[in-house]
Amino acid sequence: MFCLHLKKVLLKNCFIFLLLTILHVQLFSQRSWMQQVQYTIDVKLNDRHHSLDGFLKLKYTNNSPDTLTFLWIQLWPNAFKNDCTAYSDSMLDKGRNDFYFSEKGQKGYINRLVFGSGNDVFQQEDHPLYIDIIKVKLASPLLPSAAVTLGTPFHVQIPYNFFGFGHVGQIYTIQNWYPAVAEYTAKGWQPRPFTGQAQQVMADFEVTITLPEKYVVRTNGRLKDSVVEDTVKTIRFQANNVNDFVWSAEKQGTKHTIPAKTVEQRVAAVIPEILSKKILPAVGYNVYDGFQAGILFHNFHEPKNKLTYFLAPMYATSSRKITGLAGINYTPAPGIYFQKIDIGLNASRFSVLKGKDGGGKKISRGFYKIAPYARFTFPVVDTHVENWIEFKTFIIGEKGFDYKYYPADSLYYPAEGKIKIRYLNQVTFSHAAYRSLYPYDAQLQVQQANNFYRLNGELHYFFNYARGGGIKARLFAAKFGYIGNERLWDTYRYQPKLTAVRGDEDYTYGNPFSGRNEFDGFSSQQIMMRDGGFKLRTDMFQDLQGRSDNWVASMNLNTTLPNKIFPVDFPLRLFLDAGTYAGAWKKESAQPKFLYVAGLQLSLFKDLLNIYAPVLYSQVFKDNLKTVPDQNTFFKRISFSVDVQRLNYRRKF
Repeated sequence: MFCLHLKKVLLKNCFIFLLLTILHVQLFSQRSWMQQVQYTIDVKLNDRHHSLDGFLKLKYTNNSPDTLTFLWIQLWPNAFKNDCTAYSDSMLDKGRNDFYFSEKGQKGYINRLVFGSGNDVFQQEDHPLYIDIIKVKLASPLLPSAAVTLGTPFHVQIPYNFFGFGHVGQIYTIQNWYPAVAEYTAKGWQPRPFTGQAQQVMADFEVTITLPEKYVVRTNGRLKDSVVEDTVKTIRFQANNVNDFVWSAEKQGTKHTIPAKTVEQRVAAVIPEILSKKILPAVGYNVYDGFQAGILFHNFHEPKNKLTYFLAPMYATSSRKITGLAGINYTPAPGIYFQKIDIGLNASRFSVLKGKDGGGKKISRGFYKIAPYARFTFPVVDTHVENWIEFKTFIIGEKGFDYKYYPADSLYYPAEGKIKIRYLNQVTFSHAAYRSLYPYDAQLQVQQANNFYRLNGELHYFFNYARGGGIKARLFAAKFGYIGNERLWDTYRYQPKLTAVRGDEDYTYGNPFSGRNEFDGFSSQQIMMRDGGFKLRTDMFQDLQGRSDNWVASMNLNTTLPNKIFPVDFPLRLFLDAGTYAGAWKKESAQPKFLYVAGLQLSLFKDLLNIYAPVLYSQVFKDNLKTVPDQNTFFKRISFSVDVQRLNYRRKF
């Protein structure tokens, strides 16, 4: 038995040894040779036109076992020629569109190429896909162990420095700047367009640079000699076994300025640091609860956890109640059909109205909300695309006021009523393309309660301007219908309308309001960007809100202004809202079929806070607002929104 066991072990080891030997031979055969490349380059910098003129000599030794009839040459400065290159696409994929929208004078290229050897001029062919790669056909086949020497003049228009190659004024950073032979391996030629990466072929360089004497030159090569004649300096460098010859030039005494960080960049350093602490202070405020203070417990600092949670109980100084927010989320293994699965529950409790009872005691009316959900994110090929479907139920308990008659003064006073519980089922499908150029997202939503259903469709699209900024477009449509007997007043707050939503109409309590039920003062001017999104409050004229128990459709546009209008970057925009609703199309209706509002919009904190000043609007709005002159002033018409429902770290607009 021992001998049999020993025999099996020896056979197993022999098999492993044989397998390793085969792998070693294969790897060795693939890596035992490397093409030898030598460049000799003479180049002159023109700092007036930001260009390079030079001549390149390439000695290419074929150490492979293959016979070569052509060379692939990478002309990577052509990656900066226009917005249709692989480099431009890669920058857009990374969320950058500065090169895509750059001006013609900021682009770059390489041309005036004539490859040849002696009296032979080699034929050149463009790559079928990429403008920064060409094929150079050799006059005769290049046999194994043989070498060919060829040369070409070249001219480079240096682009603005978008990505490590280019100039800012007369400060030059030069890399991947000459005609460079592509990599050749055991798998054949490996030509690549420039997408931000470095060259792959190791080579020896001898480079002579001619430029005005006042420039300081730094390179990754060794200085061989330097000659100054009149006001021109000629410097020769040598570099061996490097994948690129990189150099920079700037005038002596040039001062560098470091651009200030944007607000978003500063926040992106601060937020992870704040969330690294498991226990944090929690504060809040609304008109009814007053100032609220408490403690936030969470484990967001552990992103790899499948189970995440937060709990933020607070004490309200005015209502003297415990308020706050809480949430828990579990991410199980997604399986083969989904990219991610989220199952969780959110909860909240706050006051929404206050008053005094018959004895002068402060009382408040409030709500609590429990919202379980399950979100399924679908797998996608494009990393900028996100598709998910979410099933959610809102269970909401609301405590109202019961008004009681007091004979002492013959007045009615509020008293705390009983809690009434309602529910709302919601299914949402979302598709988004979080790309840098022309991003968009769309949602289709179905809501249902015990006596109604509602369908909501919403599309957001951003059209980039070449000089920065752009126009945001939002399309909205909703269909409302009854389940069972029609009960108009039971469903009034759920019916879609053209004007933006007030706090008491936020039936899922999905947006924070400083005063949900206020009708005067600063808090009463807050709106929510839902439904038709018209930014004109018509609180005193219910029939002017474009409300419908059938359908509503609207369009909302806002555009940035040219940067040169203001001496500093000022986030002022113009907005236009237009829409219609079912009631306006009835034969007996006296209302216009289409309504509009236009004005000024100030967007702050990455569009988290928006302030609206309507200036132009439909005649029917004007006629009715004239009847309440105390409300029809410029500052009384101003409204604002806190748009937390649009917060998403991937969203570009």
